[in-house]
Amino acid sequence: MQKLGLDLDNTIIIYDKLFFKVASERNLVSNEINPTKQSIRDDLRSKGLDSEFTKIQSVVYGERILEAKIADGFKEFLNKIYGKFDIFIVSHKTQFPIKGKKYDLRAAAINFLKTNSLIGNDDFLINEKNIFFESTKEDKIKRINDLSCDYFIDDLIEILEDIGPKTKKILYDPNSIYKIENKIFKFNHWNIIYNFLNKDAIGR
Repeated sequence: MQKLGLDLDNTIIIYDKLFFKVASERNLVSNEINPTKQSIRDDLRSKGLDSEFTKIQSVVYGERILEAKIADGFKEFLNKIYGKFDIFIVSHKTQFPIKGKKYDLRAAAINFLKTNSLIGNDDFLINEKNIFFESTKEDKIKRINDLSCDYFIDDLIEILEDIGPKTKKILYDPNSIYKIENKIFKFNHWNIIYNFLNKDAIGR
């Protein structure tokens, strides 16, 4: 059975509205800003408020993660591909935030996945033993390569570019941030990703 690797943050778990909510509560952004993580990060950096963004990240990925959302179409995607791939989640996530309250970010992510019925031992769920948290991007890429993933889906092009050539790279880009890159497949919705996999791998 082929192996499908998935990123977690901003790929399965979507934080855009939560970033905007927390930043607004702290009076750090205006209501006119585009409510996405990248827009908020860029706006705060332009004001010299990088440390404030880091603090917001610790809150969003930690104590308030249950206010985040599952990517549109992901649950349906998971149901459709169940039994057709070995599924792994490989996430670049330190255990504790750099700044802010010392909250176990990995435990928070697992709690989100369990609360939203995405991991477990039942049918159509991802097995918890197939979830890997890595402290650096380099460790994440090494894990993906060591798992010999046939496909890997991520929202960051810089991760995909460094994965070994045996893995087909799929960029999840719902906000159309990136231009299409050579040897990287780009899609903006999980339904379209399923259609691609169904044709490229499942249907063969």
